[in-house]
Amino acid sequence: MAVIGAVTEGVKIGTSIIVLPMRNAVLTAKQLATIDSLTEGRLIVGLGAGWCEKEFANMGASFRRRGRNLDEAIRLLKTLWSSERPVFRGDYYRVEEAVFEPLPAQRGGPPVWIGGNTRRALQRALMLAEGWHPTGIPPEAFREMVEAAAPRPPGFTFSLRLTVEMDGRGTREYSTPLGEKRVIIGGRQDEVAGYLSRYLRYGASHLVIYFGDEEADSYIERMKRFMRDVAPSLST
Repeated sequence: MAVIGAVTEGVKIGTSIIVLPMRNAVLTAKQLATIDSLTEGRLIVGLGAGWCEKEFANMGASFRRRGRNLDEAIRLLKTLWSSERPVFRGDYYRVEEAVFEPLPAQRGGPPVWIGGNTRRALQRALMLAEGWHPTGIPPEAFREMVEAAAPRPPGFTFSLRLTVEMDGRGTREYSTPLGEKRVIIGGRQDEVAGYLSRYLRYGASHLVIYFGDEEADSYIERMKRFMRDVAPSLST
């Protein structure tokens, strides 16, 4: 993100997502604050609890406590981003006699979007963050979650990360290792645009599009094709 921020001027940059309970939250807060400061407030911070127990073991982190750790870590980040002399006392983190500079360019810190497709992830986002950022959730399931998210804080953001195939194959569903239903969106250009537009009608304001594991030149070409052939047809 620091490299991207250095070679761009207006585009937002963000994470989708950081599994924060596997990391040191104080160091992560510092890194993110520095990037937001140097990019003049262009950062969005996507965070999640994680799902793969083996990854936690590889990092020497607790898988069982990941939810409680994330809740506290989000509060810690917001405390650190709001004061050059922060103080924080929690079950997992204690910060005293600390200096935290520079603060993020965005007052109080960059917006936090919580990843995860479950109702628990959505509730965490409503309580502690500024947005919800599920991955590949089918449109009707997304609509149900949005309708259930009431009341919600002013300005709360609904964002999605969605896989789009630009090779003409149709949209299909699959199941994750946890049994969650997800979609890969494909088909003709008008079909892709129509499918994505459903999310916008149901309340999404941001669509983060993933085009698959491709070499950089191929990925950039798919981005250009999407913006030329699909994006102009998106509608609410």
